[in-house]
Amino acid sequence: MVDGCDIHGTNARGTSADHEALTLGQGSSNLEVRNTKVHDNGEEGIDVKYDDNAQAKIHDNVVTGKPAPNIYVDGSSHVQIYNNVSTGTKNNTKAGIMLAVEECSSSRKTDDVQVYNNVLANNAAAGLDFWIESSGTISNIHAVNNTFYGNKKGAVGFDADSFGGQNILRNNVYAEGAVSHPSFASDHNLTGDPGFVNPQAGDFHLSDGSRPIDAGSATDAPAFDLENHPRPAGGAGYDIGAYER
Repeated sequence: MVDGCDIHGTNARGTSADHEALTLGQGSSNLEVRNTKVHDNGEEGIDVKYDDNAQAKIHDNVVTGKPAPNIYVDGSSHVQIYNNVSTGTKNNTKAGIMLAVEECSSSRKTDDVQVYNNVLANNAAAGLDFWIESSGTISNIHAVNNTFYGNKKGAVGFDADSFGGQNILRNNVYAEGAVSHPSFASDHNLTGDPGFVNPQAGDFHLSDGSRPIDAGSATDAPAFDLENHPRPAGGAGYDIGAYER
């Protein structure tokens, strides 16, 4: 477990660095990173890589301000990424969260990754991106109840062409515009600014009367929101996005 840490100022070499700010690598399992701030590093922030049985939980972290992806899953399986705020990547090929398969992965697969209750905002590339370096498969990805805003290359990027299993996009707010892909089932998502409290100041709570309120699906929805408040709450249904009003 990594809990309550502040990781910053690593890897001045940037994308030519050999390692990430926090690497969770091959041969490890039952991993948890929580309540940690990862910022102003030169390479990836939190990286789960080359681990077919990671059983990892990456949650309740703030990851911001670096050239490379803030949270990165590479050639690994059984990973939950939730309740994180991921902002401010500075390299125009690097997303807030990236799910990938690089050539160094022996299994050439990333499988069973749950991405939910995250705020992905103002990144230089997409909020969430998929990438395969040369060959491999990304499968069984569930991206549910996330909030995307101001990401320069759209909410979700698909820089991969080999998907398998059951992939889902549900209950997400896409402030940058619509998202679709033939390998993903997609429903109960909302396009455009739904009426955030103050997005310019990073406040993506829902205002009174916001369109996402009670408009989400209960299917696969988490039982809590980014602030660990219960879902659903205060209304007839589940809200869309990272916050439940």
